[in-house]
Amino acid sequence: MKMLRWVTVSPDQKRVAYKSLGKLYVKELPNGKPHRVTNDSENDELFPSWSADGRTLVYAS
Repeated sequence: MKMLRWVTVSPDQKRVAYKSLGKLYVKELPNGKPHRVTNDSENDELFPSWSADGRTLVYAS
């Protein structure tokens, strides 16, 4: 991954969400594989934020 921005760890400390090259990814900690949050190829995905229980990730697009 390149140019990581808006890195945020889930409240349970088990996952991390971040932006890389305009797209959001979630990765299991400590050694999981990054997965795209959406399949959207047209819009930037910005400002990820976890819900208080860590089950939901919200973001701007």
